[in-house]
Amino acid sequence: MDAIDIAFRLAGGFYLFAGWFGLRAILMDSVLDKALAALSAGKEDPAETRRRWILGASTVLIGASGAALLTMSRWALPLFLACAASQAVWIGGARRLLIAPEDDDETGRRQVVNAAILYGAVTLGVVWLWSAGRLLPWGEPFGLAGTALTAAGLGLWFVYHMAWKAPSPGFFDLAAADEEEEPMPERIVIAPTQGFYPFIDADTGQRVSHLRWYDEELAFRIEEWDDLFQEAFTVEDVPQGPAFASPEAEAAWRAEGLAIAEALKEILGPENVRLAENWEGGQGADA
Repeated sequence: MDAIDIAFRLAGGFYLFAGWFGLRAILMDSVLDKALAALSAGKEDPAETRRRWILGASTVLIGASGAALLTMSRWALPLFLACAASQAVWIGGARRLLIAPEDDDETGRRQVVNAAILYGAVTLGVVWLWSAGRLLPWGEPFGLAGTALTAAGLGLWFVYHMAWKAPSPGFFDLAAADEEEEPMPERIVIAPTQGFYPFIDADTGQRVSHLRWYDEELAFRIEEWDDLFQEAFTVEDVPQGPAFASPEAEAAWRAEGLAIAEALKEILGPENVRLAENWEGGQGADA
């Protein structure tokens, strides 16, 4: 092992740590947003969730590439090339599509570009290592196992926490454990609103979770229907209302909403389920 090997192994260790640390930051933000959404009877921003999935997958690859370089495995070559390409796509345009302009500050952009330049330089070094025959064979056990275990460990950790659902607000209230479970709302208003659950308890005026009171099939049907509504928003759309992909998509969404209302009327009674007053107009943040 000479100085060149040591230098590149240290670089690999750095990117292995960077993958773990970056993934940890992404997941901490995700868990916090889920908990806050549960406490406020709101919902996560679908665009932010998509952005986390994309960044998280790229960060897992960065950690795996670091593990491969740390062991001087030939697997470092495709992993570094794939990560460098994904970073180029992110900087070249994907970042602007997934981050609102007001949230994309100059300092953050500069940090991303600088990190990509450094990673690109190391990638060129990995290409040189491969061309010079300094990387170990594809099947070398230690390098193969280290890279695979790192990718699997980071990937499973990421997927597990991204799939985690925050418990209902009552979970956070220690006194609630000693109280009788809150009864199902007897009268509801269907009022889909950007960033919140689509149902309102007509008696209390409070937003209520459809995932808590209804059977699994109906609850997830409502969830998918509301997700279509939430995904129809961008930051610019909020004052005007949702912007569906086409008039046909909006018509299908509204038809499903009416069908869900009929299903709820069978449970609660026709007089106990109604649509919000601005349901047909689609004005403001409500449908």
